[in-house]
Amino acid sequence: MLRRTTETPFILVNRDTFVAEFRAELRRIGLDPDELQAFALEGDPARLLANVRRLPAGSSWADVFPGVPADWSPGRPRPERALGPFDYPAPPRGIAVFACLKMGAPVEALDAAIARARTLGYPIYGAGKILDRGHPHAYIVLTMEASEEDAHEIAFAIGHKDGISNAYPIIRA
Repeated sequence: MLRRTTETPFILVNRDTFVAEFRAELRRIGLDPDELQAFALEGDPARLLANVRRLPAGSSWADVFPGVPADWSPGRPRPERALGPFDYPAPPRGIAVFACLKMGAPVEALDAAIARARTLGYPIYGAGKILDRGHPHAYIVLTMEASEEDAHEIAFAIGHKDGISNAYPIIRA
């Protein structure tokens, strides 16, 4: 049962009404709401809307979303970083294949998937395991001349086999 108390105000907000009003307030302060490609809200939407309504024209995204860097903009792409020491050191970078280890499978299954990919004859620039970013996974970076079809073939050949839960291409610009 939900209760309303003075310590924890409880306000139901209609989703469509909130979205329309939030977008209107962003436009009022000079921000383009279409820059937000996806939006997940934690907390009270009415409180967020009230805070945005208090902002003057010319406010920034950091004013709307405290905690983001002062120069952050949702429409500006984040700088791409190398996937690991086996990747091209700077852009442009080639297409890569991501392979995820099955839960409970030995990490050596990633080595086997990389070795299997190398036997397929596709142009591979480098490959390696990542063990320090959540669940263990591997990347296989293709050369700049490789095609998306090459990446799909590698992903198909190593995915869902011998300790690999899935594999898919990562197309990078």
